[in-house]
Amino acid sequence: MNKEAKKLINNPFLNWLAVIAFATIIFAFSSMTPARLEKEAPSLVILIPDWGAHFLEYFIFALLIYRALFVSGYKSKAVYLAVLIAFLYGITDEVHQLFVPGRVFDLKDTIVNFIGAAAAQTIKY
Repeated sequence: MNKEAKKLINNPFLNWLAVIAFATIIFAFSSMTPARLEKEAPSLVILIPDWGAHFLEYFIFALLIYRALFVSGYKSKAVYLAVLIAFLYGITDEVHQLFVPGRVFDLKDTIVNFIGAAAAQTIKY
């Protein structure tokens, strides 16, 4: 990998931008009513069970958070903080769904979000 590519990959700003972008995507999907979600992303709804979608999205989210923390200098605490931040965001996401017609706060989703975030931390990269 050349120096310029390495510089971009290790740029804290770009890494946090990726975290914010992914959090925005999670928020956007959570803002959709069940009917709209089926209309907008039918293949996702059909192919991936709800628990699988939650696991995958928080797995990816925690990886992005870990990377942003790591390149920002939180090397020794990045694993724990990534899981904590993803978990707390997952809780706020579930609370947000209380205000979306047809959606509810689901403790099972919160647990699966945590498991996905924790599982992501087993990857060494």
